[in-house]
Amino acid sequence: MDILSSFKQQDTLNKEIWQNANSPEKSKMNPKVRERLIEIAYEYQEFLEVDIVIDDVYMTGSLANFN
Repeated sequence: MDILSSFKQQDTLNKEIWQNANSPEKSKMNPKVRERLIEIAYEYQEFLEVDIVIDDVYMTGSLANFN
């Protein structure tokens, strides 16, 4: 079985995560989701107990794209 044939590209982004999910060029992350992801990043920073600076937070995986 071809591994690529097991994936189906979606036409829209997840509407619970993205605003304007039907329009990729205009889509923006839901502000509540964005804020919670930032909170998680800072909670993780505190958990590490290491002096680091968070510059960016990246969302990856199936909720971040059309796969």
